[in-house]
Amino acid sequence: MPSDAEAPAPTSRDDDAPGGTGETPTGPAPPLNDAPGGTGETPTGPAPHADWPPFARRYPRDPELDQLIDAFAQGNFARVRHEAPLYASRAASPELAAAARDLRQRIEPSRLAVYLLALGVALMLFLFTHYARLH
Repeated sequence: MPSDAEAPAPTSRDDDAPGGTGETPTGPAPPLNDAPGGTGETPTGPAPHADWPPFARRYPRDPELDQLIDAFAQGNFARVRHEAPLYASRAASPELAAAARDLRQRIEPSRLAVYLLALGVALMLFLFTHYARLH
């Protein structure tokens, strides 16, 4: 029969509670940023560009392109519509130009939406004229 000195360590962790130590019986707690290619450091604040749409986080980094993405994220689509083609024409690399063109394309309405809107307007006009002729 094991004595109290040989009893296994408790399985619950006190570091889960507020004010815990963050230590496990085998050492410090693993870092929060354990993703492949991560820094291994625990984050201290919001992720950079957290307000950007997910697709834009994969674009190559460039200060001018970052300003366009910020404008897109803030809803300034007129600026994106005007500046993205200009930036794409003078971009330093094909990847930056492709990112600017993609950003510009994302503010255009889909062709299906335009078609359905035109169909709805045509249907409303038909019904209005049909009703007006009957009464």
